Parts: sequence; C-alpha cells; structure tokens
Amino acid sequence: MQPLPEGIDPGFEYAPGNARLRSAIPPERPDPIGGGPSSSGSVGLPNRRPSDPLPPPRPLPASVVLPAGMAPQDYVGAFLERFGATLAEPAIVRDVIGERLVVGAQLFQDAQGGWKVLTLGRKATWAEFAQAHPDKIKQQGTSVFDPVLCELVYRWFSAPGHLVLDPFAGGSVRGIVAAATGRAYAGVDLRAEQIEANDAQWAQLGQPGLPAPRWVQGDALAVRRTLPDVQADLLFSCPPYGNLERYSDDKADLSTMRYPRFLRTYRQIIKEAVAMLRQDRFACFVVGDIRDTQGLYRGFVSDTIAAFRDAGARLYNEAILVTQAGSLPIRVGKGFEISRKLGKTHQHVLVFVKGDPQRATAACGAVR
Repeated sequence: MQPLPEGIDPGFEYAPGNARLRSAIPPERPDPIGGGPSSSGSVGLPNRRPSDPLPPPRPLPASVVLPAGMAPQDYVGAFLERFGATLAEPAIVRDVIGERLVVGAQLFQDAQGGWKVLTLGRKATWAEFAQAHPDKIKQQGTSVFDPVLCELVYRWFSAPGHLVLDPFAGGSVRGIVAAATGRAYAGVDLRAEQIEANDAQWAQLGQPGLPAPRWVQGDALAVRRTLPDVQADLLFSCPPYGNLERYSDDKADLSTMRYPRFLRTYRQIIKEAVAMLRQDRFACFVVGDIRDTQGLYRGFVSDTIAAFRDAGARLYNEAILVTQAGSLPIRVGKGFEISRKLGKTHQHVLVFVKGDPQRATAACGAVR
C-alpha cells in the first residue's frame, strides 16, 4: 500500500492501492469476431457521412516521433509521462466529457504482462496521439465545465449585455456560453497554452454578431491589475479544489499549494474579484469539498462562503449539482469497505449577492 497524495479522497472517486487503480484501467477494444464486419466492432461505425466538414489534415513535426529500437517500456513511459503517470504509478485523468479515466502501463500490456507496443501501429508518442485524436486530449487532464449549468447561471443571475468576470477561467466553456447568451466575458488563466486553446476554439465556434470572449493570461491574485477596465455584472467561476486536480507546475498555480497557503491566496483572489463586481449584483462559484491526508473533510465549501462574506458578498442561494451518479458504486468499490467513506457525486453551486438582493434581482430582468 502506498500513501495517497494530499487531497486525494479514497472514498470519493479514488481508491487506495495501485492494484485498485490498475483494475480500473480500461481494457483494449477487441477486434471484430472472425476478423470481419460486425454490428458492434466494425471499423468506421457509424457508417454514415458526418454532418459537419472533417478537420483538415495537420502536419506532424518529425521531432515528436520516437526513434526506432527503443525498449518497449521506454515507449510506454514516454506516453504515460504526459498524463502524469509512470510505469509503476497509474494516473487519473478526465476525458472530453468529464469522466475520470485511469491511465497506466496496463494499457500496453497483455494478460500475461507482456508488452504490446512492438506490434504494428503502437509506437506512437503523446504528440502523435494528440495530433491524431485532438478530441480525446485535454492539457493536464483538466475538467470540462458543465455548459447547461453555465447557461442557467447566466440566464438566472445576469442579463444580456452584462459582463461576466471569471478569475479561474480554465477552459473555453464559460466564455463561449457567455457569448452565445449575449454576455461579455473576461477571464484570467495562468497558462498561456490554455489561453491559446480557448482562442482557437472561439475562432472555430464563434459567430458574427456575438460578443467575443476575452481570455487574458495572468495570475488571478492580480486580477484587478490584469483587467483594470473591468466592472463586472456577474462573478462566475469554478476554482481549483485545493490540489485535487493539478493544472501546472507554476508556483503561482493554486493547485500546487498546500492547503493553508492555498486558502490564504484563494481568499485574497475572492476579495479582489468581489471588489470588481458592481454593487447590487450576483456572484456564483461552483465548488466541492475535499479531504486532507487523513481523509477528513477540509471544509472547502464553508471556507468559500466565509471568504465571500469577508469580501462583502453574502450567501443567497445554494444548489446541488449531481454528476455521474450511476457509476458511483463502481467508483467507490472496496474503498468504502476499508474506510467507511461515502462516495461523493455532487458539487455545490453557491450564489452570493453583493448589496441589496432585490436590486440585484431587478438588474437581471425577466427570466428567459
């Protein structure tokens, strides 16, 4: 048994022990029975033309191709490294729809433990895989925000033409949905590659007449200096849950900090962001609690409420966002038996008000 990293909850969506993680690594999809076409395994299903144009082919630089003649484990190690995994330690990442997947060396091993990487077509680097399957890759395995929740928050707690401030921008969802609902959007993210990816997605999805989202690289702790011209009508974000999900190795990244320092920085960011919110307006943070190294809840939801209160915004609404409930028994598994920690499949949608609730409601206009 190996100690879990700080913030990993064995009873939430993780279970202790490498053996438990290895059992969750998805098996290889088998070839069609008999090698011929079948109703479930045929190459190319669904066999119909796509409704949208296919993306154009993209060149792959030769520098990303691993040399021939390497040991099998070296090919596997190079692939796993970009997921934060090693040959000995699997890692948990999120796919494009937000499901957690376990990635480990067993993806490349047969039932007897032999390496499968020397068979035809298996010596692909991370970069080659990303080029071939861009829809299956997300930088550092970060999560995809729920666009339905995003639209509801915009329509319920702001009005068309309002400006949304997002100090923890992350992916493009909140910015794109803001534009689609007629809201201006200004978001800050620490990672230049994330800003570049968001701009590229907007270039692909944006339509004439919609307000273009504005993503700016910067430290959320300096959000007022980064966006000095912004006076927000809605503060809306989903902060890092401590170091439960690591986004980068930047020392300014909240997800790299131990909880005491994380909380001090987090509170200051909330104070700065609330100061940029107009009077008589709403704020919404989507958060979930996390456990410490002993498995005890840290009280992150309560800490968030206290930080907003001290910054001048009071808790006005709370909703529960339930996610992936059907797979919860599988994810908890033996972890509950050895720890008695209940599985968790929800997040808290916290809505705060700065100023008078009635005037803030009036500023939102009719519910649409």
